[in-house]
Amino acid sequence: MIIEMSGLPKLKMKAVKGLDEIYANLAGYAVKYKKPNVVLTGDTGTGKTYALTYLGTELIENKKFPLYTTAFGLVDRFKKFVFERDELAFRELLEVEVLLIDDLGTEPRIPNITDENLYNLINERLLAKRSFVISTNLSPAQLIDRYGERIAGRILAKETTSVVKFDGKDMRLS
Repeated sequence: MIIEMSGLPKLKMKAVKGLDEIYANLAGYAVKYKKPNVVLTGDTGTGKTYALTYLGTELIENKKFPLYTTAFGLVDRFKKFVFERDELAFRELLEVEVLLIDDLGTEPRIPNITDENLYNLINERLLAKRSFVISTNLSPAQLIDRYGERIAGRILAKETTSVVKFDGKDMRLS
């Protein structure tokens, strides 16, 4: 029931060759945060979404309550908040214990909605000391180029965020 409420995708969990150390570190994160936030970065198909889902299930097993959303779903919530005054759509993102955002950088950029609400979301979560885990195909430099230093600096802050680089070829094409 908790897994359904989290929004986590239903993936058949299995070990992925070459990612054992990353999974061990993510499992450790689920038990005790070293830094409260994590950014999973790397090329398409290197296992980031899978790792994000793995982490979400580990969090649930350790009595932490994540909420999973794609970057596109995040923007959909922003639009509901702005256009429909649906405060719950945004409040859930702010108040959940751990927010899991998949594929940041693929979302549509809607003027006066996307960047402004992403900034508010990340900033408010940092101020409230609530964790986030983000997967993205963008490198840290590309995050800065896309979102500017104001947003990317908060996402990538060395004091609060661990950046995990996924290397390799697209596993879906191998």
